[in-house]
Amino acid sequence: MDSLPTAEEKDIKDDPVLFSIIYDNSAYREDIKTDWGFSAVIRTAGRQILFDTGSDGQLLLENMRKMRIRPESIDTVFLSHHHFDHTGGLSAFLHQNSNVQIFVPESLRGIRRAKEVIHIKISRNFLTACIQRANSAILNNP
Repeated sequence: MDSLPTAEEKDIKDDPVLFSIIYDNSAYREDIKTDWGFSAVIRTAGRQILFDTGSDGQLLLENMRKMRIRPESIDTVFLSHHHFDHTGGLSAFLHQNSNVQIFVPESLRGIRRAKEVIHIKISRNFLTACIQRANSAILNNP
C-alpha cells in the first residue's frame, strides 16, 4: 500500500503550495457557483492535486473552467472520505481526465476509469501532517 509523504519527510519551505477552492458552500468570487460539498486544487512543485470533488460533477467542471483550471492539468486526485458531497463529482471529472492517480480511503471501492487507484489507510497522524502543511502554506502565502 502506497502513502503520501508526511510533512517531516519533505521540507515544506522548499515547496510552495497554492490552494484554490473551487467548490464550497460559499464563494469568494461572484462568478463561482456554490453548492453543498467541497473541492480544492492544490498546486505544488510538479503536482496538481484535486482534493475532493464536491457533489455535482457539472458544477465542479464549470467552476474549474471559470477559474481557468484545466481538468487535464490535474495529475492526482485525493478523496478525503466517502461522503457524496466530497466524491459526487468524480465520475464527471474522470470523463474529462482519466489519466490520474487517485488516493482513496481503504473502504472506497468501484473506481474503474482512473489510471491508478491507490487505497490508503488514513490515520490521525496523516491528517495532522496534512493540516500542518496546509496551515504552514496559508501562513507563508497570504
